[in-house]
Amino acid sequence: MTEITAKSFNSVEDSRIFLDGSKRSVIVLESVAIGRGEYLPGWRWSLHAYPQIGKNSEAHIGYVLSGQMAVRSASGKKLRLALEWHLRCGLDMMLGSWATSHV
Repeated sequence: MTEITAKSFNSVEDSRIFLDGSKRSVIVLESVAIGRGEYLPGWRWSLHAYPQIGKNSEAHIGYVLSGQMAVRSASGKKLRLALEWHLRCGLDMMLGSWATSHV
């Protein structure tokens, strides 16, 4: 018999406010963690998350509801993401004006 797990972002397991004031909340299901972020223009993982967390970004699957998102690889290649995306570990995620003006 298959069990069903349902959770809501009204009751999160983890919540973080990054150095620039951007926010991320996480709920954890049996096999996956789901995050919801509200990132301010110019947010970058390397500047606003890494100093707090102390580790590179992990693999992500995501969906952009509003605004634009881009990533930069370790070799410096920049890519603006579509609305839906999947990222490998270690990429620098960027949002807002930085992504728009430099991608």
